[in-house]
Amino acid sequence: MTDAGIRTTDAFSFLADEVGGVENIGFTRRDAYIFIQRIKRAKIELDGIGKIDYDCFGDVVIFDTSYRLNKYNLVCAPFIGVNNHWQNILLGVVFLFEETIESFTWVFTTFV
Repeated sequence: MTDAGIRTTDAFSFLADEVGGVENIGFTRRDAYIFIQRIKRAKIELDGIGKIDYDCFGDVVIFDTSYRLNKYNLVCAPFIGVNNHWQNILLGVVFLFEETIESFTWVFTTFV
């Protein structure tokens, strides 16, 4: 359900209504959040999705360092591609402390 854009709390409430109450689900709301976070973390940790997408749609790659995070003042630099449906896809992202030749060399070497 979360892949369809339904929030975890709404999905949990829907399931509870379908089975006649929270006590009949067999897991807690917290369990649902932990499960969803585990799936999201696994997608990020694999890093295979971005590599596969780059192999398929790597004709156009956008690298933009204009984003900054206020709390730590890090440079957020996403690698974005365009798939065959003209949709933007995230190929990877890096957070940099500084914008130097050495850091960009490392980023591009690591990305490729």
